[in-house]
Amino acid sequence: MPAGYPAQDYGNLLGHMQAAEMGVINIRVLAAGALSGTEERHPLGSPPPAPIGSGADYRRDVERARRFEPRVREGHADSLIEAALRYVIVQRAVSTVLVGYSTLEQLEYAARSIERGPLSPAALDRVADIQRGFVGEPR
Repeated sequence: MPAGYPAQDYGNLLGHMQAAEMGVINIRVLAAGALSGTEERHPLGSPPPAPIGSGADYRRDVERARRFEPRVREGHADSLIEAALRYVIVQRAVSTVLVGYSTLEQLEYAARSIERGPLSPAALDRVADIQRGFVGEPR
């Protein structure tokens, strides 16, 4: 993780897990909904959590998520949610993705997204460009 990146550095934990031939359950892939790009929550959804993404609060996480919307418009994914799900399965160390949902439709959408497979190398490059822009920002 680059110096000044506003998130916790886990010291290549996924690489260590893969080297040890251990599985990884990836949770909070959607940063408790922030990676949907909207602060609006489904009536069955839990309230916004304390910060769990890179921002100091849920609103900042949503604002950062919106920076990825141009990648969706470029056709790399159908939505920010799909992009987040497909991003996480790029990592070979990830065995399972645990996704919270409020409706059967949300669950089915998540399954369809995963079925599309990992994001392309071109999409990952575009994501990395945006992530580099976070360096130096306050958490």
